[in-house]
Amino acid sequence: MLSVDATLDYKSSVVTIDHDVLFTLVGSDAGKSLIDCLGLDGPESAEVHRIPLAVSCHLKRPLPNRTGPVGNLYMQARILDYLSGLVDFALAEKVTRPTGYRASSRAKALHDYLIQIDGPIPTMETLAKEFNRSSRSLNEDFSREYGMPIHAFMMEHRMRRAHEAIENTNTPLKVISANLGYSHVNHFNAAFRRKFGYPPGSLRKSGKP
Repeated sequence: MLSVDATLDYKSSVVTIDHDVLFTLVGSDAGKSLIDCLGLDGPESAEVHRIPLAVSCHLKRPLPNRTGPVGNLYMQARILDYLSGLVDFALAEKVTRPTGYRASSRAKALHDYLIQIDGPIPTMETLAKEFNRSSRSLNEDFSREYGMPIHAFMMEHRMRRAHEAIENTNTPLKVISANLGYSHVNHFNAAFRRKFGYPPGSLRKSGKP
């Protein structure tokens, strides 16, 4: 299900079409390329793209008062014009995008998602389902973009968050460790010492280790 912020005003034109019908109308190769370029290759996926007026104009023109078989045929022709223009636009975009564009965009979206969540680190299976990729592909895309696997990045990011929180706030260590997903504060203390070479409590005692 696609949801939007309804507190703002929107104008949209929506065309829904089954894969089989799309392939029949524009051809299997063009249809598959269109789905790939628009990022609609996963189940229940949706993306927002800025489509040029030359393409979307087919959906924006007022509809004549036509009914019956002639009206249906006219609507089908309008939609086919739109799909043809959309295929041309999407394939041109694919040619001009650098290699790895979608993988890079997906990795950045995953990065933004990871740095906002608290609690236990999601499993690779959960992330793979969330981003419609295999665990291996998702981890490879992320490592290529950020230089380390997803789990290693999360541990690094969370430890630095913890260091800043201990140094700059009075939040109890137990609360900080729980927010980072540790089941017991002692586990957090051990991981913190391995990372920085000193226990987290030393920051509170002297301000610096």
